[in-house]
Amino acid sequence: TYQSSPLIKILKGINAYSNNEMTHVVGARVGGAPGVQQYLYRKVGLTPGEVSLQTTSGLGGNAVTPRAVTKIMRYTMTWLAKQKLGLN
Repeated sequence: TYQSSPLIKILKGINAYSNNEMTHVVGARVGGAPGVQQYLYRKVGLTPGEVSLQTTSGLGGNAVTPRAVTKIMRYTMTWLAKQKLGLN
């Protein structure tokens, strides 16, 4: 077996360097763009008019309103705080 870093640490690294290929791989494991969109609807409270995803990497025809980005960031910061983590 191989003991990897925690997923949160891997995701931070992927995001910091905009690794689109790895983002596709991780995104596929959570249901692809439709799975991420459904999560945003259920957990964050976004509506279909606020987010439209074609890919999980950010490439392609993805659209997120500024209001939705703010909601996502607030949700993320609250979730991270519960895990005793931060954005940096």
